Amino acid sequence: MATKYYKIGDATNELIYSLDEGESWSKYVFYKEKVKVLGLMTEQGENSTVFFVFGSVSSKHSWVLIKIDFKDVFGMFFSLLN
Repeated sequence: MATKYYKIGDATNELIYSLDEGESWSKYVFYKEKVKVLGLMTEQGENSTVFFVFGSVSSKHSWVLIKIDFKDVFGMFFSLLN
């Protein structure tokens, strides 16, 4: 899981992810507004499909914590392998 690197002050509402170790990448729009992303978080030590994006909304200074569950994406990927 990754977000595009932006200079200070830039924002995004897209995550990019790879299911084939970086050979190809897909985009996922995670929020309706652009966010200054300060971090991506998961539960430490957990093998989870749930991620959290922490940052601030660029249109007004308000903090956001956005929960994203990639269960459907990873489930579809693993079903293609079988």
